[in-house]
Amino acid sequence: MTRPTDRQLAVAGIIVLLLAVLAVVADADGADRVDRLSQARLERAAERAASTGGIRSSRYADATPWMRRLARELVERAFPRGSRQTALCIVDRESGFNPGAISRTDDHGLPQINRPSHPWVNVRRIVVDPVYAVAVMVRLSHRGRDWGPWGWAC
Repeated sequence: MTRPTDRQLAVAGIIVLLLAVLAVVADADGADRVDRLSQARLERAAERAASTGGIRSSRYADATPWMRRLARELVERAFPRGSRQTALCIVDRESGFNPGAISRTDDHGLPQINRPSHPWVNVRRIVVDPVYAVAVMVRLSHRGRDWGPWGWAC
């Protein structure tokens, strides 16, 4: 049996390194594919992200990119095709897809629900539970047929 040359070892090492890089890149590309998650997994991932540092503060858009992506997917799935873009626009303008957003005017969560105007909404929950926040938005908008609670259109 012959011993591999230094050149053969170097080529083999480069091939192994390239395969490892390709595996990492392929995994990273699929890691943010929240659109491929089942609804139950999406909701669990959003709740987990919100409770483990995905919300950085109560400021506009101050959530991790992963948290914002999960929140966006929750909104996309919650509304029918004809009202989906308006719902996404409202959440983007109101909270920047930060579930923990709280405004100076006492508006809370992804859709920035005004506490005095909607006392039935659990404001403690709406800023830590993006699934609940989206459900509140769906209810207030009558599944995207009435954007009146936000007072303006996108």
